[in-house]
Amino acid sequence: MAGETLLVRALPNGLPHSRILPVCSRRLGMAVIRNRAKRLIREAYRLNRHRWPSGLDIAVVPRPGARLSLEGVASHIGEALARIAGRSGGTR
Repeated sequence: MAGETLLVRALPNGLPHSRILPVCSRRLGMAVIRNRAKRLIREAYRLNRHRWPSGLDIAVVPRPGARLSLEGVASHIGEALARIAGRSGGTR
């Protein structure tokens, strides 16, 4: 699911748990900016993985120029996963 700040893609992985993959290209900015974006995505996953569907491989791509916050990243990923799980009948 695409948004103003993040693009979230998810596919079933056949495992009892989900995995997250932050994807940050050089278009996002310097290494400091890319690493901060990856840290925010991983932390949002760590704090909310019990609420989100399991059994998915989740790729998260931040948009260039987007202002990222932990709360914003977590809410956007959660909304996108809820839509994805609702469409595909994902597990919890």
